[in-house]
Amino acid sequence: MAEMCAERIVEMNFETVILTGGDPLCKRFKNETYILIRALKSCNLKVIINTSAAGMNKKDVEMILSLGVDRVDVSIDSYNPDIHNFNRGCYAEAVYAIEKLAELGNVAVATTTVVTKENAPSLMRTIAWLYSLGVQDVRIQRAFIPNEKADDTELIQNEMRSAVNFLAKPHISQYIDLTECMWQGQVPPTSAQCLMGKKYFVCDNDGVITPCFHRQDIVLGNLFFDSLDFLEISLGKNNLTNEVIPQCLGRQCVSLFDNMYFWKEGL
Repeated sequence: MAEMCAERIVEMNFETVILTGGDPLCKRFKNETYILIRALKSCNLKVIINTSAAGMNKKDVEMILSLGVDRVDVSIDSYNPDIHNFNRGCYAEAVYAIEKLAELGNVAVATTTVVTKENAPSLMRTIAWLYSLGVQDVRIQRAFIPNEKADDTELIQNEMRSAVNFLAKPHISQYIDLTECMWQGQVPPTSAQCLMGKKYFVCDNDGVITPCFHRQDIVLGNLFFDSLDFLEISLGKNNLTNEVIPQCLGRQCVSLFDNMYFWKEGL
């Protein structure tokens, strides 16, 4: 099944696969993930893993390196173990994975910190700490919290603003503007173009393809069972294709922070 999956992805002319979750490296699915990665890399696909690094050990680090994974993005919410463990747990494993992968240098290492009211006051210290561990690509993501209090919103946005000059992405200010508009119910800046449902798509374990995590109401087909001709037409003519700025719940997505191609003037 892994070989078939990889071959179909290549036949559809995709070049990169991001394994996310849940967590593709959780103990229950770890072996299956490594089998899939081996198949993907045998087809010369770029492979990125998004993980909490919970349960990662020396053997996992060695496996990731031996398979030729291109990038590992570790979710970590604070330099402070108590703050990180409040939401995620497994602080020690996450720090171990970050340090070892950065130290060996054979794979790009990124981190994503979801900014909440709990970790916002120490966000700058967390960013500096991550750089000290050898991470070159430090990212932040706005937490989505329904019915968030105004004071919490102000705290989070102010601390994210303070981090602008310490993060490498040139469009971080635009990303923060976008999250502020989203929280205030305003029309988002036209400089942001989400390519989910256009260039990037989501495929779950069953092969079901949707435009993005926030639009799972739009099913485009099945990677395993539908013909390539059908998928090509479906992916090219879905409901989001003609929307410059899709109306969705994902305007706080880390993907908007991550990808420079989402940010172009004059759109």
